[in-house]
Amino acid sequence: WSGLFAVGYAVIFWFFGPQIIRLLTDIESLQQAAYAYLGMMTVLPLVAHWCFLYDGVFVGLTQAKAMRDTMIISALLVYFPVWYVTQSEGNPALWWALLAFLLARGVTLGAVFYWRRDKLVVST
Repeated sequence: WSGLFAVGYAVIFWFFGPQIIRLLTDIESLQQAAYAYLGMMTVLPLVAHWCFLYDGVFVGLTQAKAMRDTMIISALLVYFPVWYVTQSEGNPALWWALLAFLLARGVTLGAVFYWRRDKLVVST
């Protein structure tokens, strides 16, 4: 379901992003600033839904340690390096780092779930 909702949100942002921004504010300068991030708003749900999906799975499995470990790995090995390399870009650097971080969280949580699936999920 998360994938379907992610695609739905991406399609909505792709086709109706400017209208959504105009609904949120009538300040022209703020609208112009927000338009620059419509591409990121479109891609973000497609990338981010994986980490939030697995967050729910790991919370349900009471596996906070795995969540903590993947958070640390994603922050230290992905977020900070991406931000450091792109920081001269200003605010977009934070968005690129966030996108990379969310992708890394989804990948690492998915990998942990795959590798530990026999121990995490008990069939009856």
